[in-house]
Amino acid sequence: MRGWDLVFAAVRVGSFTAPWAWRCYVNERFSEEEDFRKRSELAAELIRSFGPPLESRVMVLVDSTYCCGTVIRAAHQRGFPVVGWVKKNRLLSDGRRAWDVPEERSAYLQGLEIPLKIVHGGRGKGRRTVICTDLASGCQQILRRWKRRWGKEHFGLGDCRCRGKQSLERWVELVLLAYV
Repeated sequence: MRGWDLVFAAVRVGSFTAPWAWRCYVNERFSEEEDFRKRSELAAELIRSFGPPLESRVMVLVDSTYCCGTVIRAAHQRGFPVVGWVKKNRLLSDGRRAWDVPEERSAYLQGLEIPLKIVHGGRGKGRRTVICTDLASGCQQILRRWKRRWGKEHFGLGDCRCRGKQSLERWVELVLLAYV
């Protein structure tokens, strides 16, 4: 629906993916609430509220929308490494584009004090620049992790044609119920 979207989180263990939590995002222009929050703030809230199972390693996998300081800081505070792709024009602290940095270099995104490893996947127009906050990870390992992220179409959430917040919430609840 115009001005509405979902910020959705899933848990993946091996090849099994299960929905975990979500937040309804309303574009500031359409929001009637006084405490408007950006998508990245809602995603950071989901990360901060996640209670991992004991003795498990958690990794946050994100697309370019959520590969930003707010989300990376929230994950870093919890001790969760982040793997995500950045857009071609994303700048580093030294003014270069992440796209232009040679593979497997450490760098800092502009405005972010957390070191990242930069790798590239694909060729030509399909090339992606992927970052990882786990500096010990190798190029192939980072790209494998990035490929494991998923989209909302995985659960049929992309098919929603609802017109209001309550309808959107009910749609998500029905999709999750059907999944379970």
